[in-house]
Amino acid sequence: MFEITDVKIALNDGTGSKLRAFATITLDDVFVIRDIKIIDGKKGLFVAMPCMQISEKCPGCGRRNVVHSRYCSNCGKALPDSEHMPETRKEEYKDIAHPICPECRRYMENAIVSAYKERLSTAQMTQRV
Repeated sequence: MFEITDVKIALNDGTGSKLRAFATITLDDVFVIRDIKIIDGKKGLFVAMPCMQISEKCPGCGRRNVVHSRYCSNCGKALPDSEHMPETRKEEYKDIAHPICPECRRYMENAIVSAYKERLSTAQMTQRV
């Protein structure tokens, strides 16, 4: 397997938001994954891997629009109904990077959440001073 050689945490200032921070991890000092979200869910903190919004081309003008859009944001023409899309394209977002096996996910999640808690306590200590 790989080793997580660096974890950077950027705390989220948004009060009332479930998004607590963003993380960047470095694997074996050679590969970086950015925009990992740390979210405070119903069962506690969890890690959401980076993702991107899926888009489809308008048959009229060729401009890309978010999946499930009814009209093109460029030309205004009606877009094909998303219900006729293949099953793999019905989701609005797809992961850019993600762990394949549960052990890998646990390893990454534990490292990221631990770094988040450490960064949070450091931030709280500096606020008190």
